[in-house]
Amino acid sequence: MAYPMITRPVLRQCLAKPHKPQYRGGIIVNPELNLGVKGWSTFGNAKIQHRESEGNKFIVAHSRNQPHDSISQKTYLQRSKLYTFSAWIQVSTSSAPVSAIFKTSSGFVHVGAIVAESGCWSMLKGGLTVNASGPAELYFEVFVSAISKNTSVEIFVDSISLQPFTEKQWNSHQQQSIEKVRKTNVRIQAVTEQGNPLENATIIIQQKAPGFPFGVAINKNILTNTAYQNWFTSKPFKVTTFEDEMKWYTTEPSPGQEDYSAADALVQFAKQHQIAVRGHNVFWEDPHYQAGWLNSLSGQQFSDAANKRLNSIMGRYKGQVIAWDVSNENLHFNFFESKMGATASAEFYNWASKADDTATLFLNDYNTIEESGDKDSIPAKYLQKLRDIQGFPGNSNAKMAIGLESHFQTPNIPYIRSSIDTLAGANVPIWITELDVVSGPNQASYLEQILRELHSHPKIQGIVIWAAWKPSGCYRMCLTDNNFKNLPTGEVVDKLTSEFGLTSGLASGTTNANGFFEASLFHGDYEVKITHPLVDSPFVRGAKEKQKQRTRWVKWWDKFNHQKIIDLVKVEFPQASSQALPIKVSTSSSQALPVHQQFPELLKTQEPIQSLSNISPSSSLKGKRSKSSSSKKKENSDKSSQLLDLAQQFMAEAARLQKKKGSDSDSDASDAESQPPANWADQVDQTISHRRGMSGAHERGKSLDIRGR
Repeated sequence: MAYPMITRPVLRQCLAKPHKPQYRGGIIVNPELNLGVKGWSTFGNAKIQHRESEGNKFIVAHSRNQPHDSISQKTYLQRSKLYTFSAWIQVSTSSAPVSAIFKTSSGFVHVGAIVAESGCWSMLKGGLTVNASGPAELYFEVFVSAISKNTSVEIFVDSISLQPFTEKQWNSHQQQSIEKVRKTNVRIQAVTEQGNPLENATIIIQQKAPGFPFGVAINKNILTNTAYQNWFTSKPFKVTTFEDEMKWYTTEPSPGQEDYSAADALVQFAKQHQIAVRGHNVFWEDPHYQAGWLNSLSGQQFSDAANKRLNSIMGRYKGQVIAWDVSNENLHFNFFESKMGATASAEFYNWASKADDTATLFLNDYNTIEESGDKDSIPAKYLQKLRDIQGFPGNSNAKMAIGLESHFQTPNIPYIRSSIDTLAGANVPIWITELDVVSGPNQASYLEQILRELHSHPKIQGIVIWAAWKPSGCYRMCLTDNNFKNLPTGEVVDKLTSEFGLTSGLASGTTNANGFFEASLFHGDYEVKITHPLVDSPFVRGAKEKQKQRTRWVKWWDKFNHQKIIDLVKVEFPQASSQALPIKVSTSSSQALPVHQQFPELLKTQEPIQSLSNISPSSSLKGKRSKSSSSKKKENSDKSSQLLDLAQQFMAEAARLQKKKGSDSDSDASDAESQPPANWADQVDQTISHRRGMSGAHERGKSLDIRGR
């Protein structure tokens, strides 16, 4: 039986009872353990027992002596399939990391892991592919550290699922997800000033900027290499990271001798080309990448140096970067914690939040989605580190985010998806920060598989490829040769940036008998031109024009609410103009639902609408709904009434003036008379700005933000 694929955040809570198995267990025999131990056997020297608690039946592996002693089920895995896996796990005492593993003819495949607890059930979610078809055996393993050597802990297992998908099914789900979370169905209606539909009007929708942050790392070589600059700026890259130029060993190689010249120049280069910058990094926990003089410091001297470093670099670039990797790779290394204590990382985020409250603060580490067998950085360990930092006094309001370096060898696509699902339970932004693939014959094809999977996941909010160019070669993966001609990896990036709607896309057509035109658009900034055979010039929305004008109104159809919404902002139709109507198509970062446009939501106050000047690649990391008091709601209602009255008065006046006839010689006087009061547009703008929560600061002609609810 074919099932729709499940992509949703994994619950962070530990539950009293497990959920039902996904996909009804898939190909697992007796997934809910309602048939005793049928289909299950021992693995290693464990003993198994069927138990029941409050009506819930499960299986237990006990009397264990080795980490791999557990329960087991044999199955058959196919090379051509992609498998999603899940199970609910509990342990008998305290907590312990538990892994799910398949033993195959070609080796052991780690599927996923969870830090299980006693007294409640945690969901382990994972996935796998295999190199060759053949029999396989599922079992569970408790990770035993050098500190904790307790192998006797009992493992409780319930609601197990193993569901195969064909490559076609998987790709179909990716495309469905992209249509759902990356695009919006826009419906435009062109009408005459009397409100009648305008048939056969030509609609041209041109993308001006993509809404999804996608980019490539750069380094100081770009500052002096024109060919590098031309290549980089010709691409639709809207975000970047500097490879080494902001790292501590670069900016302060000797104590007190700071040098930000390279970083400053790169920031200016990015600004010049309207490219957002991720700050990388404030601290790097790997002891191999420290300035030598740091090792001679200890105690308070070391802490003071770290505090000075953080405030120096974050203060210097405050307002110029969208995010910071504050503590880099602190799941794998602990250089600063070894010097300052176990809470050093949490303290760094406390300092960082105070140093720059506008930037998003990332953890950043590797192998969380790349290697299922790396027990140091499994999603559960990442989430535990995040909770520890958030729970540190003063950090509850810190703008935290998850950074996934993504340095791949052979990608496990189902594991990538399941890991991001698990991380999504933290409800913070997730970015891919250093994506590359190790050199090899499959490098380009692997890169394409990974990018398709990442872009289709609803919780990924940005991607940076780690391919800064050097004459000697890139870190692990280049996109071009030394003449800046595409390598196969560069061809993949070009193909997918176009396919993902990150290049200057164009949609066009004509309105139907009811004046409607529909298009499915990737989120981003667009310009819309509306022309008609009977009229020479396009509709425009903007500031008051000095030349003669005729006023028209544009209606938008809100398919979600099934009601017409009139754009009460003045829409002008100059006799000589090539301007276009700017719009912004986007969705709330906290939702993964189809977006249906409201243009604009004049009678709603749940969420302020941003002007174009406030939109940046980091805006997807922001935006919680605002709440209004009763007095504010009353004031808003009064403003809405004023706006509607004002618009009705203007429309009535326009209709009256249209009936008035005059000769050509009187045209100038007639045009002057036909203009609305000088402050009409200002009054409308002030009222709309108030309704949008923008304190009257909205400027006419700026983009509206069409957001999902």
